[in-house]
Amino acid sequence: MAFSLPDLPYAKDAFGDILSSETFDYHHGKHHNAYVVKANELIAADSVLQGKSLVELIKSSSGGLFNQVGQIWNHSFYWLCLSPEKKHRRAN
Repeated sequence: MAFSLPDLPYAKDAFGDILSSETFDYHHGKHHNAYVVKANELIAADSVLQGKSLVELIKSSSGGLFNQVGQIWNHSFYWLCLSPEKKHRRAN
């Protein structure tokens, strides 16, 4: 099972001046994608790793593979934590 770059859950221009579409192109389209591509290359070279989930690989790997799969998880989580909707906090 090869990993793939997840789609962003919002438009790349949804954050206006805070995060530009160029920033998303770089960090999602180039940076995050590079982790996915490299992880898939490393996994394809070792039949023992093939078919494992991302979490299984994070728990059982080290070195270069750990960095790649850890960064896939970190970036995927980060994109889900952002929201272009303004949320107001209530002052205590």
